Amino acid sequence: MVESIFLMLILRVTIGVFKHSQVMIQALITDLYPKENQSVMFGNLKSITGLSFALGPLIAGHMTEIEDGFILTCFISGILFIINAGNSKPSKLRLFSSLCDRILM
Repeated sequence: MVESIFLMLILRVTIGVFKHSQVMIQALITDLYPKENQSVMFGNLKSITGLSFALGPLIAGHMTEIEDGFILTCFISGILFIINAGNSKPSKLRLFSSLCDRILM
């Protein structure tokens, strides 16, 4: 429970900034994959999202019980984020091309 209004404001802003990543991922799927593969990709996204909501707190909860576990959890999360950020470069960048095509028509 947060007792400081300042800390609560910082946490709320952080949640607000990172909350919309699902919308961004869905937009990227529609832009990077052909229509015939989009349903498979959306299914994979929803499956992984559901699995991560179930397993993430379970694994992190056990990790935080060990000494300096919170720091270890943050470190592993950061490493996974960096690996995913470097691993997700599309071969041809055509982000929001359908929107650009509609504007230019």
